[in-house]
Amino acid sequence: MGSKFLIDTNIWIDWLGSAPEATATIKNVEDAAISAITYMEVASGCSPSEKAVFDLMLENGVEIIDTNSKITQLATAFNQDPNTWRGRGNKHLPDAIIGATAVVTDRILLTRNPGDFKNCTGITVVAPYQGKWTKTVVNGVEVKTWTPAPVITAAAAPTGPAPAAGAMPPATP
Repeated sequence: MGSKFLIDTNIWIDWLGSAPEATATIKNVEDAAISAITYMEVASGCSPSEKAVFDLMLENGVEIIDTNSKITQLATAFNQDPNTWRGRGNKHLPDAIIGATAVVTDRILLTRNPGDFKNCTGITVVAPYQGKWTKTVVNGVEVKTWTPAPVITAAAAPTGPAPAAGAMPPATP
């Protein structure tokens, strides 16, 4: 295949929940990695047994990419609103870090939510599948069910070069 991939948090969550599309996606990626923030997001939401399975998968060839100064600076630029030069908020920061990790390491980002990366330029984003989890209560027990959906192919990844890290707004009189 030759391409390098960064797998987003939602695909790992789907994989832990046994969504077949996530399992197929992860199985078919040869050079896979995750960002440090993805590890934190997934592992902090796991039961001990899920975390053991997740860690075992990572030990079998999925690299964890640490956040370095290049990633930090680019994520900061991605998270800034170009109109106000203020941060877009904490909800967007993890996605900015994941997007910056993909750009800095020259990896294709696999995600179920390409819209989360609309502020990340210079990145290739692929949505290998779509679907959603629904929760129902059966005999007093909450059950999660995966429902696949058609892949939306019209959404394109942002284009253009990534902003210079530490770019400043034009001076205003």
